[in-house]
Amino acid sequence: MDRKIMLFAKMRFNKRIILLNVGFFMIKFSLVPFSVIFYGNRRFLNLITLRWIVRVLPFTYMGFIWFLSSRPADAIVNFHVHDSFIKESLHLVEFGILYLLFVLFLLVDGKLTRRANLIVAILSCLWGLIDEIHQAFVPYRSATVIDFVKDAIGVAVGYWIVWRSYFLKKGKLSGLFTKVERWFRPE
Repeated sequence: MDRKIMLFAKMRFNKRIILLNVGFFMIKFSLVPFSVIFYGNRRFLNLITLRWIVRVLPFTYMGFIWFLSSRPADAIVNFHVHDSFIKESLHLVEFGILYLLFVLFLLVDGKLTRRANLIVAILSCLWGLIDEIHQAFVPYRSATVIDFVKDAIGVAVGYWIVWRSYFLKKGKLSGLFTKVERWFRPE
């Protein structure tokens, strides 16, 4: 830890590198600077900060889904052409993204196992069910079984991609999951 602080201190005095401290967050009982390092045209996030962001992202996305489903269907976005088709197909994408964010959450700590993969798939499907029940109580919204089926299909497609790429090591994405896991591995 002292070595990293010395590295940050050296970077502050280098004219080509600007270090912006945005705030401090308590992680594992230690103060960790939430910082972004700019070097020329490149931007690097502190690895601990990036891990924290990845861990919070699925839950933030769940809140975003809840927010969108608590509004009338045309309150946020209204497409002029094929409005209902686009919005209905977004069920597939929306919960597939939620599942993949949970997979990324597990990859950050290197804890993506077959069992954990199944658990986050079930959790994503359950959030789709809770979302549909929630929509039943929102004015100008409806809850249908077919919407829940679309949510589950989106999760199933994501599950198949992760299963094939990460566990069976087939396809073009197989190396991507391994690279992400290695990149977040603690030093």
